[in-house]
Amino acid sequence: MKPRAALFALLLLSGFGLRPQDTAALKRPGLTVAAGLGSAYGPAMIGLNQYWYKGFERSAFHFFDDRDEWLQMDKAGHFFSAFQLGSKGSALYRRAGLPPKKAALASFLSANLMMAGIEVLDGFSAAWGASLYDLAFNLGGSGLAYGQALLWKEERITVKISYRREKFPLELQPRVEALYGRSLPERILKDYNGLIIWAGFNIHDFLPADSRFPAWLNISAGYGASGLLGARANRWCSSSGISPEDCDPADLIIRDDIPRLRQFYLSPDIDFRKIPHRKKWQGTLLGILNIIKFPAPALELNSDGKVFLRIR
Repeated sequence: MKPRAALFALLLLSGFGLRPQDTAALKRPGLTVAAGLGSAYGPAMIGLNQYWYKGFERSAFHFFDDRDEWLQMDKAGHFFSAFQLGSKGSALYRRAGLPPKKAALASFLSANLMMAGIEVLDGFSAAWGASLYDLAFNLGGSGLAYGQALLWKEERITVKISYRREKFPLELQPRVEALYGRSLPERILKDYNGLIIWAGFNIHDFLPADSRFPAWLNISAGYGASGLLGARANRWCSSSGISPEDCDPADLIIRDDIPRLRQFYLSPDIDFRKIPHRKKWQGTLLGILNIIKFPAPALELNSDGKVFLRIR
């Protein structure tokens, strides 16, 4: 399981505290921002290495085909993280004085370079390996931010995240906790059953300028999954550290009775950036809130063909 992309983005975004007045007066603001991002990148990588990779066996650099794991929820996480890095980085470059197109390009390149660092760590881990599919979804997420800057000169589509805790039978709690942890912060970062990745469309931005459609109202499409107790199937070895393929049949636990489902959502959302405000700190706070999908009624269609109305 590789849910480090969200953790890495959170660690790195926490370093985006450089204020516009710190850079606007400098002659080469692009290099200044790049240096600032670099100074945040190092600690973020160290934190990621300590939190996620410490204690795992290392190996020679190698690639790993993980395209059929976790119903691609990890890939959705890479898309979200790369988009947020591209979007927030572009805003930072613009505030520092770079023209919008150059800022978007610099952020696109920076986001992919930073996310590639995860694949380097994966590539030297015996438990995983570098993934070309992760790199592709990194390009997709950062490319969405970059493409909007070129096409519309504004962000009309926003990628967000939400979490809801799925309940499993009591006898499966040891497995759930081994995979996803116990605390809420651990679950938010690791639990693919609880994460939903959303693409929010600001309808007002696609309409004529005099439209009376609320500027703060988005329509969001989401993707999630449930019933995930293993990467490719709900099978695992009672002996820790042994894959199901290498497990002694006597130690193999099989829970194919728990369906692994894809979930597709449609829901309204709030574009917090479009809420009127007067203070700069209010705008900063609203921008941070805009990473999270606001809970609202959602129409859910799962891969079993069943439809539900839920709060997501």
